[in-house]
Amino acid sequence: MKASNESAEYDINDPTLLQNMMLSQSVKHPDTGVVLITRKTPITEKIVFQLTKRDIERVWASPIAGEMLEEAVTEVSQIFSLVEDIISAKGQSIQSAVSSYQEMSQVKELQGMVKKRMKDVLHLFNPRAADAMIELNNHHPNTAHHSIISGFNVMAIAKELGWDEEQTLNGVMAAMQHDIGKIKVRLDTLEWPGRLNKKQWGEMKLHSLFGGRLLYDGELDLPVMVALTHHEWYSTVPGKGYGGFSLFRSYLKKGMKIDVTEYLKKASQQDLEIMQVSAMADMVSALEEIRSYKGALAPFKVLVIMNSDAQMGHFNPKHYRAWHATYLSKHDTLLPKGLRVALPREKEQKLFVPGPSTKLLRPVELLTFSELEKLGVIPYLYQRGLDVDRIRRRGGLVLERLRRLDASKGALKDILTPEAFKKHDITLVKKVMPRERQLIAFEAFSRSLSYKSLEKMELLFSLKQKRFDLDLIKKNDGISISRLKSRGIDVKAKKMERLGINPLRSFKVKLPGFEERLSLEDLTKLGIPHSELKRKGLLTMAEKSRNGLALSLLNKKGFSITPKNLVKALIDAEKKIFYDIIVVNPINAVRAEFAIVREGDDLEALEKRHKLKTLDTIQNYLYEDVGIVELDFSDLLDIPEGLDELKMGDHWRP
Repeated sequence: MKASNESAEYDINDPTLLQNMMLSQSVKHPDTGVVLITRKTPITEKIVFQLTKRDIERVWASPIAGEMLEEAVTEVSQIFSLVEDIISAKGQSIQSAVSSYQEMSQVKELQGMVKKRMKDVLHLFNPRAADAMIELNNHHPNTAHHSIISGFNVMAIAKELGWDEEQTLNGVMAAMQHDIGKIKVRLDTLEWPGRLNKKQWGEMKLHSLFGGRLLYDGELDLPVMVALTHHEWYSTVPGKGYGGFSLFRSYLKKGMKIDVTEYLKKASQQDLEIMQVSAMADMVSALEEIRSYKGALAPFKVLVIMNSDAQMGHFNPKHYRAWHATYLSKHDTLLPKGLRVALPREKEQKLFVPGPSTKLLRPVELLTFSELEKLGVIPYLYQRGLDVDRIRRRGGLVLERLRRLDASKGALKDILTPEAFKKHDITLVKKVMPRERQLIAFEAFSRSLSYKSLEKMELLFSLKQKRFDLDLIKKNDGISISRLKSRGIDVKAKKMERLGINPLRSFKVKLPGFEERLSLEDLTKLGIPHSELKRKGLLTMAEKSRNGLALSLLNKKGFSITPKNLVKALIDAEKKIFYDIIVVNPINAVRAEFAIVREGDDLEALEKRHKLKTLDTIQNYLYEDVGIVELDFSDLLDIPEGLDELKMGDHWRP
């Protein structure tokens, strides 16, 4: 007769197994030796059925003893105490106090779920999990906090997907351990303030492998797999995603004797879903939190980025729809007044227009951009890694340079011939370089009134009194309502409606794409110390701007930087202009009126400088000519099209 608390071997059909019993040894496949179900798993009818299907005849089991539950409860208390400490530490500032309170509420909800299902989930709580979380918190507290929030994100998505409590708890606890491997990543890499170099990025990618190794104790369980796979993409997309199913699959088998292919053969659909949801929860957490290289992103920006990745195949479409619904219910105001974000690159269109020609010091054999196009050379330039847009802005490419570039390849030997030049009517020797201006264009709406509408509204007299330039309004075919209101003109909406005037117009905003700007590195080359920039109130602005400070601003502040200085220091000052958009009037969840400013410019300061007539050319153009525009972001915020066409990548298959 078996002792009440002893482990013993049972026939799989023994009814005793269903009487408060758990596996005392992991069940392995009789042929491959792969772990099918881990020890400490409570035995249910479902477990018995699964094992019977796999021809398992006998298992080792023992009663779920009181002392084992007490031991698990101790581990639960330790883990939740640590979770509360981490959240409390992050919530010391006023800014994060509200989110800290919300996170504590989620902790209480999770504790209640665990207490209710303790017998079913005691295998999730062990000294290994607690010790790893403590070590991670000691090494890098921000990553520990991120891991906890990832778990809460899994919990929210699980609710939307309708997971039962056991699957939810499995997912939450696995997600809370997903970044354990960062214990092995150097702090200077984790805290690096900018883009990681190749070596740092290689080290960072290893954290998923390190995590799997730290959590692995001979059993390939769910926390190990989540640690290994939380950076895998759902679809196969070249250059995207890494982890135990792709980058490290071969190493795991040869170096650690871990065969993820065998794991996938026996993995349940629930386990796969937990891994895929954890990957999505991890990314959301990373976007929302402050990191060494970025601030916390606004919900609007988070949703734009997540939608973009979802469309490319990062996430399981079913899971993404659930997250999207959850996120929108949590953030009902995506465009609050005062929100400032970078103009989304998804909205930007590239546009080239003729620019001022440059007179050359001497005649030169030169191919303009349009001539390079005629000759079919453009694809070759892209292939060689040249900045083709820059060539276009500069007016073309000197023929001698092009021949030197192709000297070792010979790909253009039969293209750059007198016969080809004659065929395309190309005159090689040029005295001027026909430059082009690169613009950033995007669709927008404006609430404005045409000259005729102003006449109908009987506003022309008021405009004349306020010294508006009526001829200019006539020439521009109207003026924005916001500009009228800012100058005290009362524009009555009901009167517009009565007269059948619709002020909403669609148009294309065109912004300068490049200007002369100098980065901190450029300024150092010119011998300008940081202390001097700080004294003139420019250092913080230079640190925050992606492409430094406008040369016009620097010269206005007293730095006499000449073209000769730039040539001598080998500095190419032509850099892309980044723009921010600021909500001035929310309309609905996806639409608002925005002011457009150059990155680094302050809207209030611009308004003061406008009165003093001290704006630079671009600032004046944005303030006077572009003004307040209405933008619709439904295309970037709604569920992306084409999600149902995405297929799960082969790396998720055995």
